[in-house]
Amino acid sequence: MKKSTLFVCLIFAACASLGVIYAQTLPITKHLQWSQPDAVTADVQGYKIQVNTAPVVTIGPCTPDPTLCDTTITITALGPLTVTETPFNIWGDGQTTTLLKTVVVPGKSNNVLIK
Repeated sequence: MKKSTLFVCLIFAACASLGVIYAQTLPITKHLQWSQPDAVTADVQGYKIQVNTAPVVTIGPCTPDPTLCDTTITITALGPLTVTETPFNIWGDGQTTTLLKTVVVPGKSNNVLIK
């Protein structure tokens, strides 16, 4: 099975910032999206998603568009974040794609004044 193209973009304002997710509170729920251009020809039957060391969650094939997948994930801790996505079919697991991010709280404010 061809490795999926994981354009994982946790849907939020800091998506383009160098691997950082700013959490106002925990836990937070974000959307995980990826493309699987050969989903039909590879007969992808579902995906295994894992966030850090949480149990693996299996989701069915992506519908209505088999080339664009979207699911929610819950982030429960600050620090390193590892999200994996593995497509599978009746023959077994495909190659795993890994996303690495860091979850942080907002930085210190500057120039705090009372006027």
